[in-house]
Amino acid sequence: MRSSKAEIEKRRENIITYLLENGESNIEDIASYLSISTLTVRRDIEEFKANQIIGQKNGNLKLNDDFKLKLKQNKYSRERKAIQKEAAKHVEENDVLFINTSYTALGTVKYIKDIHCTIITNNTNIVNIERDKSIVALLTGGEIREPRSSIVGEIAYNTISQIKANKCIIGVDGISLESGLSSSILHEASITELMLKCCTGECFVVASSERINKTDRFFCGSLDLVDTIITDNKVDMLAVYEFRRRGIEVIIVNPDKA
Repeated sequence: MRSSKAEIEKRRENIITYLLENGESNIEDIASYLSISTLTVRRDIEEFKANQIIGQKNGNLKLNDDFKLKLKQNKYSRERKAIQKEAAKHVEENDVLFINTSYTALGTVKYIKDIHCTIITNNTNIVNIERDKSIVALLTGGEIREPRSSIVGEIAYNTISQIKANKCIIGVDGISLESGLSSSILHEASITELMLKCCTGECFVVASSERINKTDRFFCGSLDLVDTIITDNKVDMLAVYEFRRRGIEVIIVNPDKA
């Protein structure tokens, strides 16, 4: 009996979930875990490859970085939008802002309206974001690296070190009381830390609640450099209390009211 469209979609969703949780695997292990035939898995994998969702090397299957990034962006889109709108409220006339490679941080630009400001960023995606004509956007220059089309390296570092922004809006992959700010990408971590250090005014960290109390692989800044955290209402309130006790303002947004 042929599978229905709904059954096929559910099965393929399970394959993606399995690879998300396990990093990489092979056809035999996926078939065994989902209790389906290797032939069925092979057909699904070929479809995924055609759509650039899955890559294969030496028999091992893994999700492509671009697809994983899209999944992450879609999963927290409501929370992210509310956080971005709140961050935009703190941008004032003639501000000079650093914004790093974080999708959440860069997306703030969409909600800055009728305010003359200058944004310095190492994220090439700034050219694709709809922004108000009152905003001047400057790219740092340097080496472009995937998966976030970030600009890194000596040129980017030197450019930022010569600028004194009065505000910065930074996104991170983890923020904790014990480890500070952290990133999943090594070559972006030093640029993020430099932006925080070269900011003469308020430093805002925009982070969904699932990033709070999390430590990722690469350190990218001390909590002493952070003035305000903007997060969503699923955040651990004990963590909020501890951040506030450290002198960091925490703004909690409700996605249902954004």
